[in-house]
Amino acid sequence: MTFILIKHRVNNYDNWKPIYDESQEMASEKGQLSSRSFQELNDPNLVTVLTEFDSKEHGEQFINSTELMEAMQKAGVTGKPEIHFLNEN
Repeated sequence: MTFILIKHRVNNYDNWKPIYDESQEMASEKGQLSSRSFQELNDPNLVTVLTEFDSKEHGEQFINSTELMEAMQKAGVTGKPEIHFLNEN
């Protein structure tokens, strides 16, 4: 299993969240096993997403997919996301 931690800023969380929710089916088709989203307490437009993938390869394919880039653009993600690939110990 591989976890991916993604941190990014959005224009408006209330606009971002429904698009994130809609993208979960597509992500599952690409090997995502689970996903959780979090808001910073003092900055609700700073979002962190923790996803679990069945393999590092599937996680990388998803992160680099056109579908994800399009969803992020539609959702109002601003700037370059901070992305970390993690293993659970």
